[in-house]
Amino acid sequence: MTRKEQAQRTMFATFQKQLTDDHEAYANDIDFNDGVQVLNVAIKVNDDAYKAAHADNSGFSQKKLDIKNKLSKRVAIMSGKAYVKLLNLGKTDIAQQLHIEISDYKQAADIECAGLARIAHDLMLANIQDLKASTITEDALVELLKLIEEFESIRGSSDLTHQVAPELTQQFKDSFRPVLKAIANLRILGREYDELNHPFYVRMFAASTVHTEHLYHTDVVVTATAKSNDAVCPGITFSLVHGLKSAITNDEGIAEIDEVRAGKDTLVGYLGDKLVSTTKITIKRGAVNAVHVVIESL
Repeated sequence: MTRKEQAQRTMFATFQKQLTDDHEAYANDIDFNDGVQVLNVAIKVNDDAYKAAHADNSGFSQKKLDIKNKLSKRVAIMSGKAYVKLLNLGKTDIAQQLHIEISDYKQAADIECAGLARIAHDLMLANIQDLKASTITEDALVELLKLIEEFESIRGSSDLTHQVAPELTQQFKDSFRPVLKAIANLRILGREYDELNHPFYVRMFAASTVHTEHLYHTDVVVTATAKSNDAVCPGITFSLVHGLKSAITNDEGIAEIDEVRAGKDTLVGYLGDKLVSTTKITIKRGAVNAVHVVIESL
């Protein structure tokens, strides 16, 4: 987390507490109360995203993750075949008990993943006479059970690796915008309190301000668009070669790389494993450096 983000989150907590302490000042103001509720929801999302992006990763097991990915693919494929076969036999109720998407298993917690896999195994085994005509056999189910047991036996967790994924880091960064927007709206709604309740007005604006000493930072904000149609390009990872920092463009095609070093650098963009842009840039110290990148291949 950058110093700017730390300062903003400190401000969020301070402002939220101040609004709670001063609730009587706006208790009968419907619009302001609605704005406070929007702020509270946005702060909760920001808090949850912070926890996800900064979780302890010490218990992570790469071996467990590898087996989980293998198990998820295997059981989903088998379940899919069983699902189609059972539907064709008119056994819809049984078929619908099967999870047929790989993501159903991969995105579940380890214990839940193993539990879902066992349910699928047991259901297919119970209906093996109907499934024998397809590629599902007793031997295939024996191998699936061995894979489930191997997955369960490995110490550590596969779940925690997702806590440090770039996608979660980007979700954390994106979660600041709704909070800042909610605060801006409350500052607008609270203007009338300059006359109605000036002490509250002063406290509200003081609590919703990040001190200027926290704002001295050097950022690179990248906007990516496609050459073919000028559409924004989400999901592109931009990295600074020398600064060793990166960010992924959001749905608006924007990536924010915070607290980078000033000077000359090279900004590279990847869409998956494919290099889609290389841009030489000069980063000015203590400023937000805006860079527009046109993706030639899109």
